[in-house]
This record gives sequence, structure tokens and C-alpha cells, in this order.
Amino acid sequence: MVDEGIVRTDQRNIIDVNGVNAPDGVVGPHREKEGSFFAIREIFSPIKIDLKELPTKFNGTVDVENRYHFNNLSQCFFQWELVNYRLPGETFTGSTTMKKSRVDSPKVFPLAKGKLKLGLPKDWKNYDALVLSAFDPQKNLVYKWTWSTGGNKQLLRNVLTLQDKEKQPIETNETDSTLTLKASNITVTFNKTNGHITGLKGNSGDKLSFGNGPILAAGQAKFTGLRRRTEADGEVIEASYQGDLKTVRWKMYGSGWLQLDYEYALQGDFPFTGLSFTYPENFVIGAKWLGKGPYRVWKNRLQGVNTDVWENAYNNTHTGAAPWIYPEFKGYFADIAWLEMNTVEGKFLVASPEKGLFVRLFDFYGLSGVKSSPDLPGGNLSFLDAIPPLGTKLALNIDANTKNLGPNSELNHLNGSTKRTLYFFFGLPKTTGTPQPYTVPAKNDLF
Repeated sequence: MVDEGIVRTDQRNIIDVNGVNAPDGVVGPHREKEGSFFAIREIFSPIKIDLKELPTKFNGTVDVENRYHFNNLSQCFFQWELVNYRLPGETFTGSTTMKKSRVDSPKVFPLAKGKLKLGLPKDWKNYDALVLSAFDPQKNLVYKWTWSTGGNKQLLRNVLTLQDKEKQPIETNETDSTLTLKASNITVTFNKTNGHITGLKGNSGDKLSFGNGPILAAGQAKFTGLRRRTEADGEVIEASYQGDLKTVRWKMYGSGWLQLDYEYALQGDFPFTGLSFTYPENFVIGAKWLGKGPYRVWKNRLQGVNTDVWENAYNNTHTGAAPWIYPEFKGYFADIAWLEMNTVEGKFLVASPEKGLFVRLFDFYGLSGVKSSPDLPGGNLSFLDAIPPLGTKLALNIDANTKNLGPNSELNHLNGSTKRTLYFFFGLPKTTGTPQPYTVPAKNDLF
């Protein structure tokens, strides 16, 4: 684990890693509550659950480890919730609890391991996620774990509306230098000389400055051509390349959704992999997403974030430096199912039907110095399959040689091809879900 922020303590203010008595630490001799704070809280949680995702044949039993030295887990209590996440375009963030129940705590002695039987209802797979909360004998929240009950396709079932009930026409226009597709008042123009998006209008009819891509975050690609063809359910534009980028295929549906399928092949060690685009940072108001959050992550600091619908207003905070505005808006964010960007030009939405998508938001650094590090991909809005680790400050002597910090701090070792699909909607799409009313949440000491 690598600390991204600043630790400030004195004998009067000792940080409780469980966060119960931890001060806010905005200014003064306290710990800044950025991502590393919550990573420490997860790593040193006295109740440990290592389950990363629910197995295919999940039977409602979870392995649990008691890291207390004096408390039996029977003195603690657990509660599960089945939740549905809020949708893009809704006013509020978070999720709606559909069912919940307290769990009988198992008798697990200090420093021992045991089984926690949740007793879930038969229809538990019909909801978006399972949330499990653990509380100590004083009824303080120890930690909260969240697992999707299905894959991203299930999470997007009320978001992606590729086909309208009434089939909408798709207009095409081709010039010597451009190819243009238009559907449901969304217009996307591709440059025939480099394959990039060079013009775009959202469904409001207003210009959106998203484009200048896709470009490879790592590797080499030489553009060789662009061609269009018609399929039964949409218009397809395929870009061909020489080098590491094997496939780039765009498809516009009558609903206005734009699908991007791509494949690249890399061999060697790379700090990051994926595709990048560009959007003017000064046009950004904020971002809302379903994924890990609300804090950014690094390859060697993936802990301390939880899956939910989060929203961060734009800020230019650099960790450990004033102004103390957290969470940082810019950075790498993990396991994104959908991301809604709010800008002065309007909104646009990106969705991933496959798990494991990292999104890089704009230009930032982890370590400041003569040469800030780590390096960033090209563009400023990236969709990545791998992200870099973070080095250490070592009393202001920056050490970017992260491999000395352990296996998780090595560069990404690539040997083969990677495929991914992304969906874009420029504006606000129609959703099939019913907006949920807002309810005041119970006290949450975790975030």
C-alpha cells in the first residue's frame, strides 16, 4: 500500500484506523482523508472478508476472519441489503434498498476464521447488488462490502436502449475527408485521414467538443483507412490500422447510441493500456458514475473504494496540497459500468458491458517534482484496461521506481490481445427504469 497523501499526527491526535474516532483532518496536525485513508481502513479492518465477487453458484455463505484480539464475532452484528442503483439522469446518487435483514453473528474466536450465513431470499439475483455491513460491539460501522449480483450487462439493463420500439432512421453523409452518421438528432463526424471523431452534436443539437480519438494509450498504430457499411440494425464504420491496434469498429443505432468495439495486442511491460480521447477540461462541471469510488485508485492502491453511484464536482486538487478538497476529481477510477459527464456544453454518457474498466479523468499527478509522475496517457479522457502504480515521496526525494515496492507495484505485464466494447450517448438517453424516491440514509461512518 502506498500513501498518496500526507500523514500529520501528534501525541494528542492518534488516528483510529477504523475511522470511528478519526478527525476530519482538513487543516492542522491530522490525517488528510483522501484515498489512502480509506485504503488503510480496509486493509486493517478487524473484520476481514476477502471475497472479491460472488461465485456463480453462491449459496449465501461468506468466509469471514476475526482479526480482533479480544472480541468474539458473536459480540458484533452484520446486516445485508439488496439494492438497486440509481440511473443516469436522476437527481440523486447512491442506491435504493429493496430488502434488508440482520444476520445471526457466527461464534468466531479472536484471530480465527469462520462462516457467515446470510440467509438471502430466493430472488436475490433480481437486484443490482448485495451489500454487507459489519458493526462492532459499540454499533459502529467497521466496514461495508458490495458485490454485484450479475455482470455489467445486468447493471446496464435499464440504461442501454439500443433499439427504440419505433425504428428510427440513420442518416449518412460522406465527403472527400469526412464520414458523418446522424440518428435521434445525434451527429458524429469521423475524419477519413486519421479515423478520429472530429465533429459531434448531442441530442439537444448543441456542439460537444469530445473527440480527437481514439488513440492508443500504449503501443503503436498507423491509420490506413475508413469504410462504411449498412447492417440491419445500424450503420457501421470500420477503421483499419497497422501496428498494435487491430480493430476499431463503430456502430450507430437508430436510438442514437454509438457502439465502439476495439482490440489491441501488446507484448511487454506498460504503465497503462487502452484508448484515449480529448475533452476540454475547462468545460467540465462534474461527473457521476456507477463503479468504485468516490476516490481515485492506483494499481498498487485499489483498496478503500466501494461500488455505488457516485458524483464528484470538478476540482483541481493535488493530493497533499491545499486547497483540501476531497475526493479529487481527476485521476484513475475503477470498475466503471457507466460514467455521465456533466459539462457546460451538455451531458454525455459512456457505458461498459464488460467489467474491469478504468477511466482516467484529465491531467493530474501522483507525485510532484521537477518531473511529475507517473506519466499519463495521451489525450485527457481515457478508457483503460490497466493503470500505473504510484511511487513514494521518501521525504521529498521522489522515487518513481515502483517495482521495488512489491509485485503490485510492477508495471503491467502484457502478452496478447485485449478486446472491449464501449457505448456512447451524447446527451441524455431514455431509460427503462423508474426513478426512485430519495430516502435519508442511516449514519454511514465509512464514507
